[in-house]
Amino acid sequence: MITSGDASGFSIWSGENGILENAQVLFLLVTLIRYLSLWATSAEVLRSMFAALALIAMGCMLRELDFDSNGPFGAFDQALKGPIRITVIFIAIPIVAIAVKNLLQRPTAAPRVLFGTGWGRLAIFGGMMLVFGALFDRGIIPSESPQDWEEGAETLGFLLIAVSSFIPAATARSAIEVPLLKSISDSSIPNDQS
Repeated sequence: MITSGDASGFSIWSGENGILENAQVLFLLVTLIRYLSLWATSAEVLRSMFAALALIAMGCMLRELDFDSNGPFGAFDQALKGPIRITVIFIAIPIVAIAVKNLLQRPTAAPRVLFGTGWGRLAIFGGMMLVFGALFDRGIIPSESPQDWEEGAETLGFLLIAVSSFIPAATARSAIEVPLLKSISDSSIPNDQS
């Protein structure tokens, strides 16, 4: 029988600071940088939306970063668990408030980008993988190796979200202008006038 770890339960793939967890941090860093570049080049409601998404990516990245508390970065690990997270929350509050205000002015913008583009649907699927990983983490879905499944699902989810962050700015701009659901009368189906 193949096991995922050694006798102590440590797994190079899914353990703390394992390969999958480090890949997640890398995917989140790529996502953060991409959302910041979209924020810098976008206008109006998209600018707020990408700023909020960048903050979410940064928050997830800080959550995934772990350092050995007895190692050379032990003080940084303690800072990540306390003061840095609190600082991020205080920075996030006004940015999220502005994003919500702008999104309320155009309430269909976010759904149009998420559901109206393949990039958005890819992000939704990535989010679903994160939820799936959380179900393993909390034991709602029983498994012999829940940490392996959790880390695998999270890694796939963060990868899909990182790929979806490469949505072209023009695609995002055009998506918020197109109706999400077209009515039959607006479609190209000709009306029978008889």
